[in-house]
Amino acid sequence: IYLGFNAPPDFNACGADAVEYEALAHSLQKGEGYSMYGHPTAFRAPGYPLFLSLFYTVFGHHFWINKVLLSVVGALSCVGLFFLVRLLLSNDRIATIAGVVMAVFPLQLYYTGHFVSEPLAIFLNVLITIIMVKSLSAPDAKTALKLCFFAGLLCGYSTLTRSANLIYPVMLFGLLFIFQSKSRECVWGMVKGAAIFILGMVLIMAPWAIRNKIVLGKPVLVATNGGSTFWGSNNAIVADPHSGNWGGWITTNKLVGPNLVKSRFSEVDLEKREWQEGLSYLKNNPGQIPVLLLGKLLRLMNPVPQSANRKYVLLIAASTIVFLPFFIFGIYIAVRQKVFNILFIPVWAHFLVMLAVTMVFYGTERFKTPYQPFLMIYTAIGINFLLNRKREKQ
Repeated sequence: IYLGFNAPPDFNACGADAVEYEALAHSLQKGEGYSMYGHPTAFRAPGYPLFLSLFYTVFGHHFWINKVLLSVVGALSCVGLFFLVRLLLSNDRIATIAGVVMAVFPLQLYYTGHFVSEPLAIFLNVLITIIMVKSLSAPDAKTALKLCFFAGLLCGYSTLTRSANLIYPVMLFGLLFIFQSKSRECVWGMVKGAAIFILGMVLIMAPWAIRNKIVLGKPVLVATNGGSTFWGSNNAIVADPHSGNWGGWITTNKLVGPNLVKSRFSEVDLEKREWQEGLSYLKNNPGQIPVLLLGKLLRLMNPVPQSANRKYVLLIAASTIVFLPFFIFGIYIAVRQKVFNILFIPVWAHFLVMLAVTMVFYGTERFKTPYQPFLMIYTAIGINFLLNRKREKQ
């Protein structure tokens, strides 16, 4: 039991991400900086390795620390979801159902046992959303702006954990502008809120960008793996519905030709070239873009993802079979009963981020995982309605 609890990162379960995240945390703990294979890097987002390295520094380099740490983070996320739903709906029962569903959701449990950034990203997303909901319901503008600033600080660290949140303020304040631009005063308030939110993000992200400018020669905002992710999910192979990779991602090693030898490029220059290759494919094949986007969307919604990890596939399939009907029904009930107001906008902004990431990159359960708590809100609404109906019949 101890050997399993203290097991090293599993490449077969979560790929190179898990192995490299752990190595980066260990490098930080040893005082060797953010480096892999003896070289400074920005290939992986630093938020999770930095978080893990703090506990390595205190307790020593033991793999079990990660399992305990992510389990605690996961439990706190469940509690946070309870308070978020209570803020949104003023209903303790639905809030409890949402927290319990998240606590038993198989994929959430799965990720707490691995060296991945998803559990921390979930926790930060829930906290950001709670604070923004409280900001939107604040009694005065000064309190609202203070909360916006604090949410921006958390969003900065969340972005350094999962880079998708870089566009969260665009989605958040874009939705607020659409639904709340009733007067010049409202618009000016949103402008100030957006500015203070982004200021908070900049304060957290700036030291990392400055470090990258000094070490790598470019102020990389989050990570340099965006290029390989983009090109790997925008090419002729994944655009082909018959390839077996439609709407997904393939390693760029399968795409490298004689004109692109990776070893000749620096980390920063290679990422730039990979972005260029992906954009070049889209520019030269505009007719394939609708087919590619459809594949990405279908893959995001696929209850049985393609993976060599059978345990992972079974967990996702089981989770979907059990909870998806309640989620769909919850959406129906929310629309029918008009369970919508301005406080839901921070939640909807996360859905837009998830959709945007899917369309730009590819559809995968891992990209959806940081936003699962918000899907569970509607799952809880559906379960609660059915429980009420059952009680009425009795």
